[in-house]
Amino acid sequence: MIILNITEKPSVAQIKQIDNCELIFTSLSGHLLKFDFQLQTASWFHINPYTLFYTKTIKTVISDHINIFKNLLCLLSIASRLYIWTDADNEGENIAYNISEIANFINSNLIIKRIRFNVIQEKYLISGLNNLSTINKRVAYSIDVQHRLDLIVGSTFTRALTLFFINQLKNKNLVSYGPCQYPTLGFISRRFTRILNFDQDILKFQHHGAKSKIFDLLLAIDLSKKLIKSKNCRLTKVQKTETTHKKPIPLDTTTLCANINKIYKIPSSETMKIAEKLYIQSLISYPRTDTQVFRENGIILESLEAFKQDNNYQTIINKIITKKSFLSINNGVKNDLAHLPIYPVKPATNLSKTEFLIFNYIIIYFLAVCDEDAILQSNYYEITLNNEIFYHSNKNIKFKGFLDFFPFDSLSQSETNFSKVDLNKNDLVSPTKYILTASVTSRPSLMSEYELIYEMEKFSIGTDATMYDHIATVQKRSFMKLVNKNCFIPTKYEYIADIKSNTPLHTPAITINVDDILDEHST
Repeated sequence: MIILNITEKPSVAQIKQIDNCELIFTSLSGHLLKFDFQLQTASWFHINPYTLFYTKTIKTVISDHINIFKNLLCLLSIASRLYIWTDADNEGENIAYNISEIANFINSNLIIKRIRFNVIQEKYLISGLNNLSTINKRVAYSIDVQHRLDLIVGSTFTRALTLFFINQLKNKNLVSYGPCQYPTLGFISRRFTRILNFDQDILKFQHHGAKSKIFDLLLAIDLSKKLIKSKNCRLTKVQKTETTHKKPIPLDTTTLCANINKIYKIPSSETMKIAEKLYIQSLISYPRTDTQVFRENGIILESLEAFKQDNNYQTIINKIITKKSFLSINNGVKNDLAHLPIYPVKPATNLSKTEFLIFNYIIIYFLAVCDEDAILQSNYYEITLNNEIFYHSNKNIKFKGFLDFFPFDSLSQSETNFSKVDLNKNDLVSPTKYILTASVTSRPSLMSEYELIYEMEKFSIGTDATMYDHIATVQKRSFMKLVNKNCFIPTKYEYIADIKSNTPLHTPAITINVDDILDEHST
C-alpha cells in the first residue's frame, strides 16, 4: 500500500516506515490555490470597480506552483492513502482542505487523514501519526471566505482609488488597498496626525517630589527660597508593601516579534523568517502561535533537560529543576487550542549573529517562565516642608527569582533606581538638594514597530501568521517607511487623509466585524 504524505516542511520526512507500507513524501510551498476573478473583469477602465462585489470568483493554481501541482496529480493517482502534514493553524487547515478537494477529484477512493503536530521531532511526528484526525472544514471554509473577501474588497478599492487619483489628481501610480494593510497604515497615519496637530500645553513648574504643580514662575521661585531655609524634616507618612513581581507568561508570536523589535530593532518580518528556520531545524516549537498556556509539564521538563549540559544555562536549569518551579507556570489568557507556546527544543550550533540573538532570547525567556516570581518591597514616603507635601517611592528586591538572569524585564533594566535605605515614620531626614523643573506636554513620538504590532493585535488586524507580512507589505508598497531604525512615518499620507466616510477605510472597524463573524461560524 502506498501512503502519500504531503507536508509544508521537507524536514517532516523523518518517518521512515509505517507497517511495511511504501511511503512517499512531497512538500508544498504554502498555499497551492488562490481565488481569482473571471477573465472578463481584467479591464480596469471598462468595468465599474464596484461590480466586482457581485462577480463570480474561481479557485486557480498559483502560477509559481504549477510544477508542484503537476507532481501532486501524478502522486495522487497511485496512492491508496493520503496523510496531510500541514501546519496546525487555520491557514494549514485551509491548505489541507484544498489538497483534499484535489485528491478527491483525482482519486475518489483515497483515504484522507490529517496529522497535527507542534514540534518537528520524530517523537512528536509519531504521536501525530498515532492520532490521525480529519480536516476541520468549518475552519477551512472560514479561511476561504477571508481570502475571497480579501480579493474582492482589495481589488475593488484598489481599482476605485487608483482611478479616482488618475482622474482627479492626474496621479498614475497604483494606490493599492488591502483590508489588513490599509488599517495598518491607518495606525501610523493617526499617530502622525496627532504629531502634526500637536499644541504644547501650558508651561508648569514642579519641585522634584512635590505633589502640586505651580503655573507661576515667581511663586515657584519664592517657594524654592523658603525650602532652602528648611533644615531637618520628619517623615509624616510611610507605607511598606510586599508585592510579587510575576515572571513572564509563556511566549506567543506577538510578544516574540514585539520584544525582539524593541530590544534589538530587528523587523518583525525578519524575526519570523528566522523563527521559521529555527523551527524547521527542530530547534524551537512552532513559532506562529496565539497560545500563552502550557497544557502539560512533561514538555517543559523535557526542554529543560535538553539544555541541562549547556554551560550557558546549566546553573539556572539545575536551580529550576531542584526547586520544581516549572510546575507553577503563570499561564496567560490566550489559547488557540491548536498550538503550544514558543519554547526551545534542543541546543544549536553554527547560528548567525541574528539567529543567535533570537534563539537565545527564546531560551532565556523560557527559563524565566519556568523560574520563580520575584518578591519586592514597595516603599512610599511623605514629608511636609513649608506646608508643601513631598513624596518619594522606591523598591527593594527581597528575592530576585527570575530577575537574577532575565535582563529584559523593566525592573531588571531599572535596578539602579532601587534603594537600600529603610526609613520609618517620624524619622528625621535632611534634604540635600532642591530641584525645580519646568515642563510642557510632550509631543507624541512616531509609532514604533513594536507598538504597531500590539495595536494590530488589539484590533485583530491580521493573525499571528500574517500580521508581520502586512507590515512588510505596506512598506513594500511605499505607503510608509522606516525611520530611526524601528519607527514609521506614512509616505502617502494624503491618500488616507482625503478618504472621507462614516466608517473610514483605514480604521480597523470593518476588519474586526468581519473577523468576529468568521470566528463565530468557524467554531
